Amino acid sequence: LSDLLPAGAGGKQVNFVASGTLASGQTVALKSNGQVAAVSATGIPAAIGAEEVFNSAVTASQRITMLTSTKAIVVYQDTGNSSYGTACILDVSGSTITAGTEVVFESASSNYFTVVSFTETQALVVYGDTGNSGIGTYCLLTISGSTITAATPVAFMAGSIGYPDSAKFSATQAIVTYMDGGNSSTYAASLFTLSGTSISVGTAFQFDAVTGWLSSVSKLTATQAIVAYRGGSNYGTSVVLTISGTSFTKGTSVVFNSAATNALGSDTLTATQAIVAFRNSGNSYYGTSCVLNVSGTTVTAGSVVVFETANAEHIGLSALTSSRAVVAYADAGNSGKGTYCILDVSGSTVTAGTPIVYNPTVGESLANSTAALTTSAFLVAYGDTGNSSYGTSIFIQTEGSNSADFIG
Repeated sequence: LSDLLPAGAGGKQVNFVASGTLASGQTVALKSNGQVAAVSATGIPAAIGAEEVFNSAVTASQRITMLTSTKAIVVYQDTGNSSYGTACILDVSGSTITAGTEVVFESASSNYFTVVSFTETQALVVYGDTGNSGIGTYCLLTISGSTITAATPVAFMAGSIGYPDSAKFSATQAIVTYMDGGNSSTYAASLFTLSGTSISVGTAFQFDAVTGWLSSVSKLTATQAIVAYRGGSNYGTSVVLTISGTSFTKGTSVVFNSAATNALGSDTLTATQAIVAFRNSGNSYYGTSCVLNVSGTTVTAGSVVVFETANAEHIGLSALTSSRAVVAYADAGNSGKGTYCILDVSGSTVTAGTPIVYNPTVGESLANSTAALTTSAFLVAYGDTGNSSYGTSIFIQTEGSNSADFIG
């Protein structure tokens, strides 16, 4: 109390330092570290960094994942280099991203990428080798600083692969879901196990016999994952997969959206809850979200909530905390501009914040892929059609007035 201003006097003076850039007139609050930061219940960003181009050519199918809280890896198809499978490191300092040197991991046309980090120095990329009939292939990437060294690519299935997604179980194990072109193009999952610099792949497990289209997988526990996918009748569907050794069993598939579901993204909030975002053809292709609650192997879906009253395309989603996620997408109702929205979860209810444009250039932000750095910061990787569809990344910091870090 001795440091407070005396009543009616100016005997004491305290200078506060801003956390991030503050606009004139911006409402601020005191944080526990003595800084002040912008306040907004709807998640107005404290900072949006400058765009960083990581590939100066048309870039497709980009996917990003974090290695540490200040380092990410992005993989993509580089059409400026014969559509080769390519990767680079993105280093983050404050709100600034610095792209490392691009490295080719597949010297052939490649597509349908997913990437997952085992550790901060090892990541797995799975993709379709279109130079070899689109066969499902993987490559282990070793990271040292901003340098990537690619191992020899290995085909792990007999047929083509489509729309893969991946999730980490541990420092030596990850799950990949995909369309299995060698088995009537149905949905399948495989377990990838790392031992030193060698990878073994478990037997493919068919978790739905319908034609595979889109899937998004995330870890629930050390032995369970949840998959959100486009199931029968193209409805949004989810199922729990349980791992025993290198084998899977599955629970009952549950529909969470009784209409054609596109541009699907999901992530785990807790060991018993996930969140999904999608383009809902049953509601004018609006951007829509819902919670998936898990009990054992049973999934119960919460009510769907619209976060964008326009056609939302190229959706990417990442959980920030156990009750908050961010969704990034191209807003077709606003010239395809890159946009994000904070989704807050209470129980089985999703509350959407105000959509915020992060890429104001007219033209779609293609294949948005998100990765959470911290509980209030994330990266987006996208193809910027306003800039020749170059591979681009951006840093976004967002904090709300209900953050536990605020004290006054």
